[in-house]
Amino acid sequence: MESLLIFNRIMSGKPYSKSLKLYSKKYMMNVVKLLEEDEEYEKCKILLEYINNRFDHELNYKTPIF
Repeated sequence: MESLLIFNRIMSGKPYSKSLKLYSKKYMMNVVKLLEEDEEYEKCKILLEYINNRFDHELNYKTPIF
C-alpha cells in the first residue's frame, strides 16, 4: 500500500519522495483518493487538512506541522 507509505512520509514532516522531489497538490489528492478506496477515512481527513494548509495563499504556502 504505497498510499499509506506516502501518508506516513508526509505526516512525519517529509513532504517529498526519496529522490527529494516535493509532492504536488495533484499527487497528494490522488493519495487521498487511494486512501478513500482503502477506507482509511481518518487519514483522508488529516491529509486534506494538511493539503488545505500547505497550499493556502494566506499562510504563504508554509509547510504545516502535524
